[in-house]
Amino acid sequence: YCFEQGIKSISMDEKTLRNTESFIKNKINEFKPEEVEVAYYGGEPLLEVEKILRIGATLNSFTKEKAISLKAEIVTNGYLYNLDTAQELYEKANVERAQITLDGPPPVHNSRRKHRFHGGTFYTIFQNMRQILESKLPVKINLRVNLDKTNISSLKDLLEILSVFASNENFDLYFAPVTGNVHMEKHLFTTEEYGNVYVDVILPLLKQYGFDYEQYPDISYVFCAGITPFHYLIDADGYIKKCYDLVGRNEHNVGDISTYDFNHVEVLKWELMEPLSEECKTCKFLPVCGGGCPFKKLSTGENHCEMWKYIMDKLLVKIYELKEENEKVYT
Repeated sequence: YCFEQGIKSISMDEKTLRNTESFIKNKINEFKPEEVEVAYYGGEPLLEVEKILRIGATLNSFTKEKAISLKAEIVTNGYLYNLDTAQELYEKANVERAQITLDGPPPVHNSRRKHRFHGGTFYTIFQNMRQILESKLPVKINLRVNLDKTNISSLKDLLEILSVFASNENFDLYFAPVTGNVHMEKHLFTTEEYGNVYVDVILPLLKQYGFDYEQYPDISYVFCAGITPFHYLIDADGYIKKCYDLVGRNEHNVGDISTYDFNHVEVLKWELMEPLSEECKTCKFLPVCGGGCPFKKLSTGENHCEMWKYIMDKLLVKIYELKEENEKVYT
């Protein structure tokens, strides 16, 4: 995936860990927030679970002293996220949500996400999720399903397997079209194509397998926290960035926690950027879009509209039709 394209694999050393803890504490003292949100990201962050527990325990103690709420989540492939690990992360580091990714049912997922030594990973991930969701641990699992033109036909098989979680209040399911992979561009959906797949294929399958199919867009006051002065991403080597997509890409550094030096030109590109073009300002979908992805706008100078712009009328009709089918069944 994105970490295989010439980006080196490293983990935080002791000095960077200490600097990270100090940086976050200093920012808390500077901004005096009521709540702090932390996300642990990789590569695969659970390969360094002890370092997560260390940072988490430090922040847990510090925010309690300041009477500040601490919320944490982890973005993981799910292979190492078993019940014991989930419980320890929750108790010591306040990790109350995990984003896990599947690429399809077992044959598809296992062909794309192989363990380095042990082959397929699907069933280990599935059993980990099942144990956590069937426990009393108040941790939410947000399952992301990557979709493209080569695996959309297998979505039915995946949802049949996942239907055991459909009524679990700690389980959320969402779908993400694969983007930005030049090696498989012909297999990727355009935004408009994906919107039509969402309405015509995904919503009926959600209904069939007991999931919530009334999927409406939320209001988005700011599309991405990266354009605010309160959001930072700290790389494993201590460089500071504004966006998850920039992990390992040092040409986009805005600072360095080891020296506390900031590239103010790069910072201001983000924090002073105008998120709304003239087209955005008059668009009726602005409240659910917020202007779109800032990094894409900085990179191309163009708008990157969300799928809702292309499918809203069709979406509402489809949801109405699916609800009507329910009414006919019950009457």
